[in-house]
Amino acid sequence: MDFNVESLPYLLHVEYTGGWTCKSKGVFIDPDGIEYRYEDTNGWKSFYEENFNNLNDAIDIDAETYFDNIQEVIRPDALFHNLSLCRIKRSSKGRYTNNNLAISEEMIGDLMNCKVVYKSDFVIHDAPTKTFSLLVYDGKNGCYKDVFLSSTGSRNVQNSSVYTDSLVAKLAIHRLS
Repeated sequence: MDFNVESLPYLLHVEYTGGWTCKSKGVFIDPDGIEYRYEDTNGWKSFYEENFNNLNDAIDIDAETYFDNIQEVIRPDALFHNLSLCRIKRSSKGRYTNNNLAISEEMIGDLMNCKVVYKSDFVIHDAPTKTFSLLVYDGKNGCYKDVFLSSTGSRNVQNSSVYTDSLVAKLAIHRLS
């Protein structure tokens, strides 16, 4: 498949990570509703983190401070390599149309600028985690930025944007088993 940043300005992402095993599986969804499913990330190229000047800055901070100070990014060539290792599945049964997956620049800006907040004080360490995010291409820096939407399991945090609930509801229909 021929991937490029013009046809993939953003991707929605749902990822399930097992608690003890740390194995992950998930799905990326492009603007046309095409699903890229994976059950193993062996052979994948990694995201990397930016914005901390040294490792000591990242130690012993809470989730809200962490998400305010760190940004996961991935180069297009690395993301396209990972997508090429996924099973491709066209959306079925009218699950998506371009209108209900369309994400405007206003929405992206709001999601990128809103703080991440705890949904509850209850935390279960080593619990399986389901994470919802949005990968957005940043032409200025030549990379995709991972915009956090919501997570349940060991960490129950959510982006405070007014758009978060509607995007998570669209993504929640995906069964990853």
